[in-house]
Amino acid sequence: LFEAIKMAAEEMGKNVTDTWEQIIEDKDGEQIALYLYYDLVLKKEISKTIIAQHFANILDENQFEHLEEDESLSYLLNAINYAAA
Repeated sequence: LFEAIKMAAEEMGKNVTDTWEQIIEDKDGEQIALYLYYDLVLKKEISKTIIAQHFANILDENQFEHLEEDESLSYLLNAINYAAA
């Protein structure tokens, strides 16, 4: 997701200088999610639609079929499949 955010920001002419290592340092999952959404997406006004397009391309290119086996991701994968259909 972070890569999709960076790609969308670049497409929109916005600058994301953070690295993944800087983002996750000393943060739990909730803090990372909050940072990605609030500090990157909202504050920098990065289009969620463009992020979704890049995220879909990343998923398509990497062929993550094995993710369907992970029950914690089933809701997300079902939503993506529904939106892409």
